[in-house]
Amino acid sequence: MFMFCLLLTACSAPVETKQAIAVDQVKSFNTAYQGPRYPMVVGKFENKTQYHKGIFYDGKDDQIGHQAKQILKTHLVSTNRFVMMDRWNLKELKKEAEFAGQPLNVTAGKLVISGAVTEFGRRETGGEALGGVLGGSRTQSAYAKVSVSIIDVNTSQIIFS
Repeated sequence: MFMFCLLLTACSAPVETKQAIAVDQVKSFNTAYQGPRYPMVVGKFENKTQYHKGIFYDGKDDQIGHQAKQILKTHLVSTNRFVMMDRWNLKELKKEAEFAGQPLNVTAGKLVISGAVTEFGRRETGGEALGGVLGGSRTQSAYAKVSVSIIDVNTSQIIFS
């Protein structure tokens, strides 16, 4: 009888659970700040990993780089330390200015932040107990590493990296 229960347990379907991860807030989010706000532009942000670069990848549609760029812009705005300049939508902004009958008055940034996603993927930890007879537990997690540089527009000096 014990062996029958053991076999029945081993044949059961794996249980899948999902866990939502809390979104980290920038430490200075919603804090009072009276200092200077620097005009900043997000420059090139590339995917330097092999993730999402299969046989049909044409090098033009870098989804990982675009997503990292958008997340970075959102976090920088929430610090209240920067005035972010949007260069990604210049074509649309120019069109809207034409509709309004006004010239597009673009402000120059003083700093450019650029970078690359250098690692991206998934990890599995854990495993099967007793060679898979008793099941076990696996945990799958995503990871990413990003390198950034902040560059002074006037001097091309890297201020932070």
